[in-house]
Amino acid sequence: MQNKFLIPISLSLALFITSCDKEEINKQPSFTFGSSGLEGKIINELSASSLGIIAATDQGLYVKTETQNALELDNWESASLAEKNIRTFVEIDEDLWLAVENTQSSFLLYRSENQGDTWTEVENNFGGEYEQHINDLEYVAETQMLYAVGYGVLAESADMGQTWTPIIGDWDWLASGLDFVEKNPEANELWTGGQNAIEGFILYKYNLDSKEETLYMNLVEMPSTAKSILFNSDDPHHVIVGAEGGIISTEDGGDNWELLKDDHESSKFYFGLARDEFKPEILYAAGWLKDFDNPQKLILLYSPDNGSNWQEVTHQRNDLFGGVYDMLSTMENGKQVLYLGLYKGGVFKVNIGH
Repeated sequence: MQNKFLIPISLSLALFITSCDKEEINKQPSFTFGSSGLEGKIINELSASSLGIIAATDQGLYVKTETQNALELDNWESASLAEKNIRTFVEIDEDLWLAVENTQSSFLLYRSENQGDTWTEVENNFGGEYEQHINDLEYVAETQMLYAVGYGVLAESADMGQTWTPIIGDWDWLASGLDFVEKNPEANELWTGGQNAIEGFILYKYNLDSKEETLYMNLVEMPSTAKSILFNSDDPHHVIVGAEGGIISTEDGGDNWELLKDDHESSKFYFGLARDEFKPEILYAAGWLKDFDNPQKLILLYSPDNGSNWQEVTHQRNDLFGGVYDMLSTMENGKQVLYLGLYKGGVFKVNIGH
């Protein structure tokens, strides 16, 4: 005989499961903003190292140390190079660090073998006979090769920065500058991007096995420049790029591109991209509106659906120089924390709750 309670109970259970699924889907992360220190400094770059977080600033290099009181600001200790405009930093190993000071028209490369206590200048041939900036460094431990980008060149070094050989472009190429170089952790390829000489977006993929380069131009409406990149640990073909005027994405290694966020009217520069460590479909982004003289609000954007839709979370402090120049995602005490390096605003951190 059919149980007359079977259908109602099954229906109620199904409705309960559906309700729980909807609640889980609709549950959004929470965000707690807090100052981390270095206020007033321009944070050019944030990096992870064996000692903690390294901030390359317009007034030297700093290392973040832990505090005992969660309500206190983080402690930042100077790693020397005081008052120098440090553009980029890389840790080769625990004892060997490299840092770049960009001056008005050139650069200086420094080396430390004691975790930043003392530094020596490295004589090198980057730029050849042409004045050049180094905008970013990338070290690939597997091959012990160092890479750097300048105005219109990506170069490699096998001797820790003393001797450089161009592999994309050349020393005399005209361009506004390549801004970043990063290795795809899931593929043997480098990606570098920036702006050409006529304010157009440029992006390169360089295959380290075949030595072949692929150039992508004007993927974002001019004027634009590529500023940041985000890889996917679960899919080597999925790449997201932050640019002036928007955020773009490819799911097939660069054959096809999609505009995830259009900010061409405001010309917002997206210097920061990150993925949620617990829910990888959630993306985070932050950037800077081109204003060197006036404060701007600190805004974190997040997408719950891989970039299809975006929401803004604003830190309500009107006097803050809240434009984001870099973003670093870390794990602290089992929770994800975003460190935001600001233009003239020091470092802020965002604790993410689920």
